[in-house]
Amino acid sequence: MRPSLADPENDPQHWFALFRGFVDEWRDSIYDGPAFDRLRKQMRLDVLETAWHVNASVGHRSWFLEFGDRCVPHYKITAGAIVGFYDLFMTLCTRPDFFPDVGGAPEGGQEQPHPSRYRDYAFLRESKRLPLAHRVPDDPVRHALALYLMTAAFHWLLYHEESHFMAGHLMFMQRMHAQSDIAEAPGDATDLERAADLRALESHADERAALQTVRIYANEPGLWSHPAETLRTPAQGARVALVALGSVLLLFQANRAAGDGHHPLPMTRLLDAYGVVFTTLAQKEPSLYGADTSWIDETSMQTLMDQTLGDLQAVARLLRFKGSLAALLKPLFEPQAASNEHVLELRAVKARLAQLRPNLAECQSRVVQRSLRGAALDKW
Repeated sequence: MRPSLADPENDPQHWFALFRGFVDEWRDSIYDGPAFDRLRKQMRLDVLETAWHVNASVGHRSWFLEFGDRCVPHYKITAGAIVGFYDLFMTLCTRPDFFPDVGGAPEGGQEQPHPSRYRDYAFLRESKRLPLAHRVPDDPVRHALALYLMTAAFHWLLYHEESHFMAGHLMFMQRMHAQSDIAEAPGDATDLERAADLRALESHADERAALQTVRIYANEPGLWSHPAETLRTPAQGARVALVALGSVLLLFQANRAAGDGHHPLPMTRLLDAYGVVFTTLAQKEPSLYGADTSWIDETSMQTLMDQTLGDLQAVARLLRFKGSLAALLKPLFEPQAASNEHVLELRAVKARLAQLRPNLAECQSRVVQRSLRGAALDKW
C-alpha cells in the first residue's frame, strides 16, 4: 500500500524519536550494573538530522586521549541510516519472496525507487516526507516483522560501533595513526598501512557484533513481543538477526560495490559474519547461546541456512544485486569449494588482524580500566 502524506510513519521525525527511545533501552541493557554507571551517564549518541546519507560512526569525547583518565564513546548515526533501514525493511515485508512463512500474503508489486534510494535520502530535505513510492505492509504481522528486523539491524550496527570502542580499536587508531573516529562511510585510503589496519578492525567488529546480535535474538526470541508465534523460537530469532545484518551488508554492497579501502568488500564481510556465527553455533557453546542448546542440530542448522539465504535473495533482488549469493556463500557450506575473491580477501584480513591482536589486547585492557572502573574484562 501507499501511505498518505499525513501518516506519522511517513515523517522522518517520527522515526528519529523512536530510534532515540530504542537507544535508551540499548544503552541501559549493555551498560547494566554499577561498574557501567559512568558509561551509561556519559556516553553520547547523536542523530545527525541534516545528514541524509546512510552512515554511522563512533569517536571519542575530548578526554579519550592517551593522557586523559577516562574513556567515553561518542556515537553518531545519520538521518539517512534511520530512514533507510525503515524504508528497506518496510518495503521488503511487502514482497512475497521475503519471509514467505510469516503473516498473511503480501501484496507484492514492483518498486520504482528514487535513484539514490537506500543510499542517500537528500531528496527528503524539501518534502520532509518519504516518497510516495514508499510501501508498508497491510498485514499487521508483517508490519511488526519489519519493525523487528529494523530493531535487529540497529542492534547489529550499534554493537559494531560499540566494538570499535570496547575492543580497543579507537585507542589503537589514535596511537598508531592519530585517528580519532571510525566511520562506516568511505574515507581516504591512500595510506595503505592505515587502510589495512582498518579493514582488520572492521572485520573484528563485524564478528563481535554478529555474535552478540544472534545471541540476543536466539536467547530471547520473544524479547520484542513479536506477534508471529513462528518467530518466537531460538532458531527463528537467529534467522531474524542473520537476515537483518545481512540486509545491511547488502545495502552497503549496493552503495559501494567496489569497496572503499577501509572496509573489506561488503560481501566479504557477509561471508565473515555468517562464518563466525555458524561455526560458533556448531560448537554449542552455552556461554554464548544460553544453557539450552538442544535446538542446535544438523537439521535445524540446514533449515536456518536455507531460510536465511532465501530471505537474502529477496533483498538482493530488491537492491538489484548483481551476482549469485548462493555461489558467494558456497564456502560456508562446502569448505572444499574453490576460493573466490572474498575468501582470499578474508584470509588477508584475518592475517592482518592476527598481527594486531597483541596491541589490541593492551588497548582493550586500558579502555576497560578507564571506562568501567575495574569491571571484568571478559564481559567484552
